[in-house]
Amino acid sequence: MKKVLVLMVIVALALIFVFLKSDGITGNVALEIQESSSVGSQLPGSLVLTIEQGDSIEKSTPILISLTKGKKEVIEVKTLSMAEFIALSDSPITPVTKDSKEYFETPGSYSVKTSLLIGYTFTEKGNYELFFRIFDPDITIRKEISVK
Repeated sequence: MKKVLVLMVIVALALIFVFLKSDGITGNVALEIQESSSVGSQLPGSLVLTIEQGDSIEKSTPILISLTKGKKEVIEVKTLSMAEFIALSDSPITPVTKDSKEYFETPGSYSVKTSLLIGYTFTEKGNYELFFRIFDPDITIRKEISVK
């Protein structure tokens, strides 16, 4: 009985540590994009990152963005840091320093036009996919765009 109680306390402490460690890196991302476009137009829409009160996202967090046609044809892949994304946004902010690292914590929405990230003009009809991933917190968004 005593061993079970000790094990439960250890598990509870581990869970508390995990929740405390992940607290403050939530972030919220939306991809505001029209799901249809036409040949000759640029990649539409915007990527919007919302930082809420209490969020803390490290400045060096990597972001991956890619555009593919169909399921196999990669058109463009781009990587950038959270700092580069925030700098391109409509409301750039300065990171705060804590524990010798820099973090973005200012609540607000930070929007970047997708055409600034991937400067692509549709040249063919078909189905395209825009993929967006932030690695910490782990957020992945995929949107299909039908080009006519």
